[in-house]
Amino acid sequence: MPLQTPIILTTGAVARYPLARKEMFSTRTQKFADFSRQTFAQLANPLSQWVLNLDLLQDQEVSDWRSLYRQCQGAYSPFGFVDPWDNLLQYSEQQETAPWTLSSVTAASDATVADPFALTSGRQRKLTVSATGGSILESIGILPAGSGNSRTKGLTLTASIYVQQVSGGSPNFNLVLDDGGVSESSTKAVTPTAAWQRVTVTRTFAATNAGTSVRVLLNGWSATGSVYVFGAQLEAAGIVSPYKQTGGYSGFHSKCFFQTDEFDHTVWESNLNGVQLVIEESN
Repeated sequence: MPLQTPIILTTGAVARYPLARKEMFSTRTQKFADFSRQTFAQLANPLSQWVLNLDLLQDQEVSDWRSLYRQCQGAYSPFGFVDPWDNLLQYSEQQETAPWTLSSVTAASDATVADPFALTSGRQRKLTVSATGGSILESIGILPAGSGNSRTKGLTLTASIYVQQVSGGSPNFNLVLDDGGVSESSTKAVTPTAAWQRVTVTRTFAATNAGTSVRVLLNGWSATGSVYVFGAQLEAAGIVSPYKQTGGYSGFHSKCFFQTDEFDHTVWESNLNGVQLVIEESN
């Protein structure tokens, strides 16, 4: 079973704020004798860094972090990082692009209607359903149960998407959040309307869940036909937050490391602990 951070706290939250984050690109510059230079990117995506200031931790929460740190042997072994601030889905506005998987559904850019922010940019997509058994989904390699050794709750995730019917009407469908089809799922029935609506579904997974991924699906179509969608989002929270656009880079980072081989821990008294950890992404 892979390792994953942040550790879920006893409240079920994955973060206490502030959370500092930084993105950095790796570039190379060559300078020539005529004083000209050539600069090019060594990485297409940024590498992120997060500073977690974890104050007022309970003793068992610190024990969870220390256990994970020991399993990683400090900065030696990688783990996944679920950014508490970001959208965990890739290509949030391009459902025709992998890792989205479409079955009896096609997706195409459509600028004939304005998106939820009143722009006719073509960022919205028109989904056309050719069979009621069709589906569209994205699977993310997040552990639904999270990581740790003294928790009572797994991850709480919220999925959302904007929906609008096409002229003449659109089929109803379901917005589903599940653990990759293992054992747990939550479903929101969606009835498209003439105005954009943002539909959401939330799930708190069991701490014992053995799944190794989560999925966001649109399925259960009541009929064939078309519907407009925009801005798919998945976040590690119990309520929906303002929409965050993604492309190939999203808030789930599958290969991260602790920055140092030192674990700094301050104790004020029982169940009053302070920890600061720096997590870095690898390519």
